[in-house]
Amino acid sequence: MLSISNAGIALTKYERAVQQTYNQEATTVKKFGKGKKWVGDHLEGRVHVRRNGGMGAISDGGAYPVAGQQKHVPWKVYRRHLAASVELSLGVLAAAASKGEAAVKAAAASELGGVMEDFIKFSNFHALRDGTGAVATVVTGGTTGTATFDDARGLWEDVEYDIYNGSTFQETITITSVPRTFGSAGEVTVAFSGGATLTAGDVAYWKGSYGAMPQGLDSLIGTGNLQGITVSTYTRYASVVDENSGTDRPLTAAMLRNVMAGRRQNGGKGDIDVLGSTWQGNVIDALYEGQIQFNPREKMPGTSATGVATALGNLKFEADVDAPYGKLFMGPFKQLKRAVQRPLGFVLVGGDKLVNSHTSATASARLLEICENYVENRNMFAKIEDLSEDQAFTF
Repeated sequence: MLSISNAGIALTKYERAVQQTYNQEATTVKKFGKGKKWVGDHLEGRVHVRRNGGMGAISDGGAYPVAGQQKHVPWKVYRRHLAASVELSLGVLAAAASKGEAAVKAAAASELGGVMEDFIKFSNFHALRDGTGAVATVVTGGTTGTATFDDARGLWEDVEYDIYNGSTFQETITITSVPRTFGSAGEVTVAFSGGATLTAGDVAYWKGSYGAMPQGLDSLIGTGNLQGITVSTYTRYASVVDENSGTDRPLTAAMLRNVMAGRRQNGGKGDIDVLGSTWQGNVIDALYEGQIQFNPREKMPGTSATGVATALGNLKFEADVDAPYGKLFMGPFKQLKRAVQRPLGFVLVGGDKLVNSHTSATASARLLEICENYVENRNMFAKIEDLSEDQAFTF
């Protein structure tokens, strides 16, 4: 007998597994520290942006310096919502029900496993971006139904994307094909439906997510305004950023050393983690390929540059398949904070997790997480941008 409640029981059974998988696999959950406890719809705190000048040398019997205070300014972040839906056709449930209650639960669990794999991929991709929801930028347009984007990793077949030119919405397209062929800079010409003719500079955003994503590494680490603080006014609330005005150049050992030195000048200390694309991993290996190194984790000698020692601290590199092209993020990532108001879990509708549709022969469940990422000691981090790299594959 078909039983939606039996499938719902399966979702309840696997909800903890969903949370554990997310905690183990999601980039921000693994790397970021635990944030403050939520109160209401936002979090706030204060950061030190200027020094106390109430000090100096005085003559014998002279007046004490005028008392001063360190300058602090408030920061504030608002909660963000990440959601996913999973759907099962009543036909699938009916076929499973004919084989018993266990089969119904297995059908629900199988579909749940698929959506979790995709949700983690989605979450990881945007955790490394700038919080705007941007996925890729059009390099070459002008043809209805096709356009060349600078990065295909966030463009999924049969998924809708909102196209913006600056802050102006253009229209929504659906990606129909992402080929494995690509250009010298990793650009990919994709096919889409929707009737639009895209132009260079247009940006594809995940549908409905324009400006609504949690902050990611590319905005948390940088020199732009963040969390309500204007960096042009409070210039110390910024990371060390080595950029080249949009012109790519090869990574050098001197860049790594300079950023480490700049970070020390900016108040950062100690060893740091470095995160970049797999192709930047190849570049770092090539920097040191003439040196025999020892990787203690593998217990074998070779040209493994998982770690680089400098006079100002050690850099430990990690590749991430979703990291933006041409960038390296550097810092003690546990000092980036992830505040969670509602852990990822199912949303109850009328007391049930799996609910019949009123318009189609399906039943669906919804997942929701309420969270935001933030940073207080932004000066502890650094970033190198405008780096060249040779991509060997599209995805």
